[in-house]
Amino acid sequence: MYLVESEKGFVVVDPCCDPLFVEKELNSDRFAKYLINGSSDTLSFSLDKVTAIVATHGHFDHISFVDEWHKYTGKKLYIHPSDAECISSASYNCSFDFGMPVSYSAPTEDIANLNSIVDVEILHTPGHSKGSCVLIFDSNLYFTGDTLFAGSAGRTDLKGGNAMELEMSLIKLKNLFVSDASIVIYPGHGPESNATTEIQYNPFLRIT
Repeated sequence: MYLVESEKGFVVVDPCCDPLFVEKELNSDRFAKYLINGSSDTLSFSLDKVTAIVATHGHFDHISFVDEWHKYTGKKLYIHPSDAECISSASYNCSFDFGMPVSYSAPTEDIANLNSIVDVEILHTPGHSKGSCVLIFDSNLYFTGDTLFAGSAGRTDLKGGNAMELEMSLIKLKNLFVSDASIVIYPGHGPESNATTEIQYNPFLRIT
């Protein structure tokens, strides 16, 4: 899970952590260890400063605390319409496949409307799921969900996955990476990376 700070507050990307735990941690002396490119100007975090909740895709491990985030902030979940069914369906969010079927009740909003809350570009990148998206903040901060990892890419064998669609999405990302070496990548799992490293070493980008 990521919190993206803006002048208006915080955007929750992939609400898969307990909001009360997050609030407690970010107001403790452990705060600094969570910062990425942080500075002394960072706003103090509280749940009432959350301006939006957004999912890069609808698999259960990325939305597991969405109901709690909605409860404590009153915000809807912004998600691509192709993955909206993941909220109410244990089959679509893949929790059923892992033997822990769960569904959620938080209201949803088309991710395309997130721009009314925060300045962000939404790039639809199907392949890992039908509604997978990459969120682009400040033109070069890419939150890639499970479409692209450092040195790897998302699986396509779960419901909604499609290897050909993922390949096309990776080509789309590679073309953007080639045009801007300053791009920083924050994936849904694992460490951050950057455009130059991924073009050079990621086998899923080298073959596209």
